[in-house]
Formats: sequence, C-alpha cells, structure tokens
Amino acid sequence: MTGALLEAHDLWRTYRSGEGEVHAVAGVTLSVAAGEFVALTGRSGSGKTTLLNLLGGLDRPTAGQVHIDGVDLMRLGDRQITRLRRERLGFIFQSYGLIPTLSAQENVELPMHLRGWHWRRRQERAVEMLKLVGIGERIGHRVYELSGGEQQRVAIARALSAKPSLILADEPTGSLDTATAASIWRLLLDIVRTSDVALVAVTHDLSVRDYATRTLSMQDGRIEPTA
Repeated sequence: MTGALLEAHDLWRTYRSGEGEVHAVAGVTLSVAAGEFVALTGRSGSGKTTLLNLLGGLDRPTAGQVHIDGVDLMRLGDRQITRLRRERLGFIFQSYGLIPTLSAQENVELPMHLRGWHWRRRQERAVEMLKLVGIGERIGHRVYELSGGEQQRVAIARALSAKPSLILADEPTGSLDTATAASIWRLLLDIVRTSDVALVAVTHDLSVRDYATRTLSMQDGRIEPTA
C-alpha cells in the first residue's frame, strides 16, 4: 500500500436478490490523502452510501481491501474495528445523530467520553471545537433549541472532537437550504485545509464541486472515469 491515509482496493459489496446478485459496490479502487476533501456524487442507488459504510468499517465488503492509516480493516475483528472507528474516524450524518436533550457541548463531549478522556480535557476540547465551527455562543443550548445549520455544525464539531484522521460524511447538507449548505461546505473545506485530516463526503448536492479538492461520480456501484 502507499502512504495515503485511506485506501480501498478492488472493493466489492454483493447482495443476494432472489436467484441473482446485486453488486452495490463493484470493484472500487480509491486513495485519499490527508488534506484532501473528496466528494462522491451520483444518483440514489448508485452505491455511494454503501461505499462510505465499507470505508468506515460499518459494513464488511464481499471482496477487496480497505486500509486506514496503514491498518487493514479486513484483518480486524468487530471489537477492533469499533475501537479504530472511535480513535481514528469521525462521522457526520444527514440526520445529525445528536441527542436532543443534551446541550451542544455535551453532544460534542460524547466521543471523547467513550475514549476515556478526563472530564476537564473533554470540556476544553468541546468548547474549542464549537468555537471552531462558529457557534461558540451556543455551547449551553440544547439541540432542540438550535437551527438545522447549527445542529449540523455541532455534528461537525463532534466528529472532530476526538482528533480523527479521517472524516466520513453522508449527505451532510441534505436537510439544509442552499445558503446554509454552502456555509457547511466552506467550513468543511477550511477544516480539511487547517487540521490535516482527510474527508470523504457522499452527497446529491452538486454545488460541492465548488469546494471539494476532488469530485468523483458513482454509477452502478462503480466510480466513473474522470473525463
């Protein structure tokens, strides 16, 4: 393998359908370095989210390899993959995945709590990350008191909190209006540039092309050749 932070080689995910097979991901090879913001676009059913789940160890491929920071996910058991996700990955979802009864700060502290960070260190890091994403003044507000754009910023702060090497985002602007979506894409690009992380984002939002360092299109489980 090369020195890339994330590498997938000849990745397949096949499902049984009646008497036949469906190839949700069909032979994908992908390499992403630190400091890259890679966007995966394509129609619904093209395999984008399935690929993202394979890259993050949320699903196992039928065939192929995934390496993160040089670690071969296929050689890890379920408990080891869970630990790798906690220590090296950050996830951002369209539905935000926040706990509505907790404050913004408390939501951001959760990944650090799972990693056993001291409470003072968790608090300091959570405040730092919420200021980084531009909502430091909303630290004590509960999730249900925040707008959709603010909730997504909390989700981004949470993904960054435990200092991941790789961030995986599934439709991070899918629930947002055009202007708010643009602000989220700009924020993610700034984070990639300044934090030396890698970001892979799955999206239907083609405006991502204005922000991503590389945009790839999927169709029928494959990454289409760049024109």
